[in-house]
Amino acid sequence: MLESGHYLLLTVFSCLLRNRSVEVPTYFAVFEGQRYGNISEEMNGMDFSDCSISCMKHNESHPCHAFNFKETDGSCQLIRKNQSHLVKSEGYQAYVQFLCLTDYPKIQNAEESFHGWNGAYPAPRGGQVVFKCKHPGGFTDSHKVHVATCASMRPDVWCTTFINKRTTMLCPPPPVYPDCRLSKIGKEYIGTTNVTETGRSCLRWDSEEVASSHDSVEAGFNTLLSFEEHFLNQEPSWHKNFCRNPTKMARPWCFVEDDGVKMEFCHIPLCDDMSKKFFQFRMEGSDVPECKMSQKGGEYVGVKYRTISGFACVPWLDLDGNKVDIMIGVREGSFPDEITESHNFCRNANGNPGGPWCNIKDSQKPNLKWEYCDVPFCDFDDWGGERESGDQYESNLHPMLRDREQHLAVCKNNQKLVRLV
Repeated sequence: MLESGHYLLLTVFSCLLRNRSVEVPTYFAVFEGQRYGNISEEMNGMDFSDCSISCMKHNESHPCHAFNFKETDGSCQLIRKNQSHLVKSEGYQAYVQFLCLTDYPKIQNAEESFHGWNGAYPAPRGGQVVFKCKHPGGFTDSHKVHVATCASMRPDVWCTTFINKRTTMLCPPPPVYPDCRLSKIGKEYIGTTNVTETGRSCLRWDSEEVASSHDSVEAGFNTLLSFEEHFLNQEPSWHKNFCRNPTKMARPWCFVEDDGVKMEFCHIPLCDDMSKKFFQFRMEGSDVPECKMSQKGGEYVGVKYRTISGFACVPWLDLDGNKVDIMIGVREGSFPDEITESHNFCRNANGNPGGPWCNIKDSQKPNLKWEYCDVPFCDFDDWGGERESGDQYESNLHPMLRDREQHLAVCKNNQKLVRLV
């Protein structure tokens, strides 16, 4: 009855002032057991009408959208902020205009847009926040979008199409490299998805079933290359049973057992912004990963174009007719990306043990035909902790980084390594 009486008093007072052509806000009692925080002004020994009138007083720079009043001692707290939060009532009753002063419920990882307001508080009645999940699977409850609306029938209440629970991951984070593909066909993909679009488990690339029947399956294998040469780093065993695209099909795939060995495509999402800029190579500020996940670095698709000695790389298709360079044309399918006439970035299409390299031409050193590039490992600390991997959970390092320590002793001096073609 106390709240109803206060609301009636405010309404009568508002009507009297409206007759004088003065626009007066109306306040409503809200949030039993709670009051507004971030108080702007506090006064004592007031009655309810004095407190409400103090809040009504016009202040363009700091309008009063809400106040707290404690009837037992006449304490009055004014909220001259555009946004507030709730705390324990401590005997106060909260009052607010018909708007939303408190924050709207959030959906972690979701993309937000505003309808009916610009996102600046206080939110008007009917103002909406539209949530979209950028994860390829969308929201886990199968909704395409979710909405939070500043209620039209109750002051400072957000109505949502979702249940706001901290324990529920409604929108999983979008996949990040290397668990997504940078390019359309995903030749460079080295993530850990190991099931196909139909849900079948992938066979190991080095399994006896695959080795004995891969050439009888229409999967795009080049007869001029050995089976191993189709793979990044030329090591089928390193790729285990993860989805890959060794033959540059439409997208990553793998072999499955289905009344014989067959190939099936896998669902590998694109890496959002990275994929959009994959072919927009720039000499500085590249948006593709400037690091390698394996010792050999066959998956590297960055834009380094100088060797460890500072020599500029020559385009891969800049052939001079020798046997080594002619083989580049045959091995074009072994590169993790498309080879164009100007492509001179460090790569390792032939599985050299020292990592990415490139061809060079220097009149001072005519016998030096190629040299390694200084491509660092990706920061494996970023892959720490427990993470989902394919259809199982892995811990600690990303699986593609676990061979790092055992290869750290490999010498990078190209004078001590033999180039394999």
